[in-house]
Amino acid sequence: MGTKGTDGPHQQGHRNWKCPRCRHGCTQRNAFAPGHDAMWVSHNTGNRIDYLRLNPDGTTVETAHPAIHVSAGEGQVDSLAVDAAGNIYVGMHNRAAVLVYRPNGELAATISAPAEDSVSSATNLAIKPGSTDGYMTVSGKDGGFIYSFTALAEGIRQSNGG
Repeated sequence: MGTKGTDGPHQQGHRNWKCPRCRHGCTQRNAFAPGHDAMWVSHNTGNRIDYLRLNPDGTTVETAHPAIHVSAGEGQVDSLAVDAAGNIYVGMHNRAAVLVYRPNGELAATISAPAEDSVSSATNLAIKPGSTDGYMTVSGKDGGFIYSFTALAEGIRQSNGG
C-alpha cells in the first residue's frame, strides 16, 4: 500500500487529499466496488461498513446507508479491499483475522492468522490484480509481519486501495 501521488483512494497521510472520482478524502478504510460506481467505507469505532452509491461521473454520493454490521467482539473493523467479484475483505484491529463479505452482506469467509504466531491484529490488505494472491499485515507483541492468503476471486487494481 503506497502513498505515491494521488492515484488512488489509499492516500495515507494526505489528510487534505480528495479522490478524483468521488471528491472524498479517501483512506485505506475505503474501497471502490469493481465498477467504481459505489464505495464501501468502514467505520472503526462503529464496527460497520457503509455503502455509498456514486453518481455516473463518480463525483457525488447519490445514496448512502449502513450495509454491514460486523460482530467483532473486542475487535474493530479496519482496512478494506474488494475483489473482482465484489467481495469485501475487512481487516481487523484487535483480532488477527480478515472477514470476507459478499456484496449482499453475507459473511462468506474468515481468514485467520495462525494462533501460534501471537499476533493480535490483521490490518492493511492487498489482493494482487489478476490473481487470487492476497496479503495482510499482522501485528502483535513480537512485531509486524506480512501473511499471504488465497482470495475468493481475483484482485483488481484498487483491491489494495490504489
